[in-house]
Amino acid sequence: MNAQVFLDDLISEGGPLPLSSGMQHYAAGANYYNPHLLSLARQRRLTPPIPAPPQTFPSCSPGVLASGARVSRLCPVEMQREVWRLSDFVLQKTLYEGYSSSVTQAYDKVSGISVALKIYHKQRLSELNRAQVEREISIHLGLQHMHIIQMYAAWEDNARYYLIQELAEEGDVFNEVHRRGGQMTEKAAVSLVLQPFLAALHYLHTRDIIHRDIKPENLLFAHGKQIKVADFGLAIDHSVERPVTRAGTLDYMAPEVVICPSKRYPNENKENVNLAYTDQVRLCSQMFSLSLPSPSPSHVHVCL
Repeated sequence: MNAQVFLDDLISEGGPLPLSSGMQHYAAGANYYNPHLLSLARQRRLTPPIPAPPQTFPSCSPGVLASGARVSRLCPVEMQREVWRLSDFVLQKTLYEGYSSSVTQAYDKVSGISVALKIYHKQRLSELNRAQVEREISIHLGLQHMHIIQMYAAWEDNARYYLIQELAEEGDVFNEVHRRGGQMTEKAAVSLVLQPFLAALHYLHTRDIIHRDIKPENLLFAHGKQIKVADFGLAIDHSVERPVTRAGTLDYMAPEVVICPSKRYPNENKENVNLAYTDQVRLCSQMFSLSLPSPSPSHVHVCL
């Protein structure tokens, strides 16, 4: 079933819909784009998955600066500089604090733009973690979609990695569902979340990107309640390496991903032909419920 057929079915069901039940209809779905599905849709003249909306992008200087900073071509012109420093930013409010990373709302003194500043502490990162941060930067800097949080720039010093990202100030889907009493109506779920989310997901899949941690907390709202997919810390480029590792948040993880082994080193298990995510994992591992999950000890971030 493709994305458009799923949306048509969802709209036709009527009544308030906890999205967890609606998602059961989309069992062919999500975070592993299947080119055979699109080919089949064309052969049968079905509607293909929702395309990314047309976009125009400002002209920005891409690439790596002499200072070593990596800058997106979507970096606002007024934010660009030759040398990126933490001292250029006023740290305002902590948005997330973990063992090895944090996300802070910050004010850029150069441009006057508010941003989200993600910081990784190198001394708390293993060899695997560092490889994963490098992968996150490489993947996220290359993404350009109106429903994906934009990364503007990234740089490092001896102690930390710094990632400058678009700020989404209006909360996330998890808290929006909670605000609405624990579930969204069908109309709100489709228009506010599903249509823009599936457009972003289609964009990722056409580029062989698997997010691996889709959940309500990683779907943010920017100005005007525009949905934005965030946090590419577990993302992988399937055209570059095989996804063979247990990764994600346990409550949203497909059983087939759960049984994959964890690892200690970046290339561990990559050559094991008995391991891989199959097509059947696509939806289970990536879609989410717009009814709040029951609290449980399993609601933890499963490591890398």
